[in-house]
Amino acid sequence: MIDVTSSATEEKGLKRSVLLVTAFAAFLTPFLASAVNLALPSIGKDLHTSAIGLGWIPTSFLLIAISGAMGMPPLAMRHYVSA
Repeated sequence: MIDVTSSATEEKGLKRSVLLVTAFAAFLTPFLASAVNLALPSIGKDLHTSAIGLGWIPTSFLLIAISGAMGMPPLAMRHYVSA
Protein backbone atom coordinates (compact mmCIF):
# COMPACT_ATOMS: atom_id res chain seq x y z
CA MET A 1 0.00 0.00 0.00
CA ILE A 2 1.25 3.51 -0.80
CA ASP A 3 1.64 5.93 2.08
CA VAL A 4 0.03 9.12 0.77
CA THR A 5 1.08 11.32 3.70
CA SER A 6 4.81 10.65 3.32
CA SER A 7 4.59 11.29 -0.43
CA ALA A 8 2.80 14.59 0.16
CA THR A 9 5.33 15.56 2.82
CA GLU A 10 8.25 14.79 0.51
CA GLU A 11 6.67 16.80 -2.30
CA LYS A 12 6.08 19.75 0.04
CA GLY A 13 9.71 19.59 1.20
CA LEU A 14 10.93 19.46 -2.41
CA LYS A 15 8.82 22.47 -3.36
CA ARG A 16 10.14 24.39 -0.38
CA SER A 17 13.73 23.50 -1.30
CA VAL A 18 13.23 24.61 -4.91
CA LEU A 19 11.70 27.89 -3.73
CA LEU A 20 14.59 28.50 -1.33
CA VAL A 21 17.26 27.83 -3.94
CA THR A 22 15.48 29.97 -6.53
CA ALA A 23 15.10 32.88 -4.10
CA PHE A 24 18.77 32.63 -3.13
CA ALA A 25 19.87 32.61 -6.78
CA ALA A 26 17.59 35.56 -7.57
CA PHE A 27 19.28 37.51 -4.76
CA LEU A 28 22.83 36.38 -5.42
CA THR A 29 23.11 37.22 -9.12
CA PRO A 30 22.34 40.96 -8.87
CA PHE A 31 24.30 41.16 -5.62
CA LEU A 32 27.45 39.80 -7.25
CA ALA A 33 26.99 41.96 -10.34
CA SER A 34 26.74 45.02 -8.09
CA ALA A 35 29.86 43.96 -6.24
CA VAL A 36 31.77 43.73 -9.51
CA ASN A 37 30.55 47.19 -10.54
CA LEU A 38 31.53 48.66 -7.17
CA ALA A 39 35.01 47.20 -7.49
CA LEU A 40 35.63 48.63 -10.98
CA PRO A 41 37.31 51.88 -9.85
CA SER A 42 39.79 49.98 -7.69
CA ILE A 43 40.45 47.45 -10.42
CA GLY A 44 41.04 50.25 -12.93
CA LYS A 45 43.44 52.02 -10.59
CA ASP A 46 45.40 48.86 -9.76
CA LEU A 47 45.67 47.63 -13.34
CA HIS A 48 45.98 51.07 -14.99
CA THR A 49 43.15 50.17 -17.34
CA SER A 50 41.10 52.47 -19.57
CA ALA A 51 37.31 52.74 -19.45
CA ILE A 52 37.07 50.47 -22.49
CA GLY A 53 39.10 47.79 -20.75
CA LEU A 54 37.03 48.13 -17.60
CA GLY A 55 33.87 47.59 -19.63
CA TRP A 56 35.01 44.06 -20.40
CA ILE A 57 35.13 43.06 -16.72
CA PRO A 58 31.35 43.00 -16.03
CA THR A 59 30.74 41.53 -19.47
CA SER A 60 33.14 38.66 -18.86
CA PHE A 61 31.68 38.13 -15.37
CA LEU A 62 28.18 37.80 -16.83
CA LEU A 63 29.37 35.46 -19.59
CA ILE A 64 31.06 33.20 -17.06
CA ALA A 65 28.01 33.24 -14.77
CA ILE A 66 25.68 32.40 -17.65
CA SER A 67 27.89 29.62 -18.96
CA GLY A 68 28.01 28.11 -15.48
CA ALA A 69 24.24 28.38 -15.14
CA MET A 70 23.71 26.67 -18.49
CA GLY A 71 25.41 23.53 -17.21
CA MET A 72 23.34 23.18 -14.06
CA PRO A 73 20.03 21.81 -15.47
CA PRO A 74 21.66 18.75 -17.08
CA LEU A 75 23.54 18.03 -13.86
CA ALA A 76 20.34 18.34 -11.84
CA MET A 77 18.46 16.06 -14.22
CA ARG A 78 21.22 13.50 -14.11
CA HIS A 79 21.16 13.52 -10.31
CA TYR A 80 17.38 13.39 -9.80
CA VAL A 81 16.47 11.09 -12.67
CA SER A 82 18.92 8.42 -11.52
CA ALA A 83 17.75 8.63 -7.89
